[in-house]
Amino acid sequence: EVGGPGGGGGGDLSDDGLQALARCSKLTTLKLIRTKGMFTKSSDLGVVYLVMQCRLLQTLVLHGFPKVSDTAVSGIFKLKQIENLHLQGCRNVSGWAFYPSFSSQKSCCIPACLKSLNLSQCREIGSEAFFHVVKQCKNLEELNVTACSVDDSLLPYLRLLPKLHSLVLMSCSVSDAGITAFVEGSLQPNEVWSKEDLSERWGTAHQEGRAAAPLWTRDEEDGGKEGGASACPAVQAPPPPPPRLQR
Repeated sequence: EVGGPGGGGGGDLSDDGLQALARCSKLTTLKLIRTKGMFTKSSDLGVVYLVMQCRLLQTLVLHGFPKVSDTAVSGIFKLKQIENLHLQGCRNVSGWAFYPSFSSQKSCCIPACLKSLNLSQCREIGSEAFFHVVKQCKNLEELNVTACSVDDSLLPYLRLLPKLHSLVLMSCSVSDAGITAFVEGSLQPNEVWSKEDLSERWGTAHQEGRAAAPLWTRDEEDGGKEGGASACPAVQAPPPPPPRLQR
């Protein structure tokens, strides 16, 4: 566990330090926490190298890494045993790594073994990104989305997480009505986008000013008839996704 009050200077943790940590290839838990300030000298390069070498990591906490983006998150998602992932205050993470289109496999790359996910103060991550978390991570027990750009549209999907027992929604755009309906079970999930390149699909829908048709429905997953969400309210087309990150 590496931490400290921060303050920058010549002693700040940089990519060189992360590469040095990568020599500890048998690490199962790593926590890099800055209580004041930020790790401004650490970037995607150092984090990706670290997780490539430390493939046994089960718990990874990165707190205060403003230069870490979805590129690093995509590398973290390759950890096959990761159960606890905390990316707090990583304000450059937009959630794009959560989408199938970010992966060359065109399939969801979020580790299904995740049990605890903390993305507090990752303000660019919206409800749409968490739809993929819900579909992939059925073992998720703890979810913290404090100050993320989520709203009532996320709440019904959380009912698809059978093991979820801890949910933190501080500083989110959720309403009393949304929370009440979620608790009472009157909000039901309608559809999750997951089978196509969302970048192309969302861009087309947004330009045409229409709603994006559902690609996956609860009925389909349960073996029901295709298009089982036809009776559900129309889905508003989300805004176009962020551009792909330049390496």
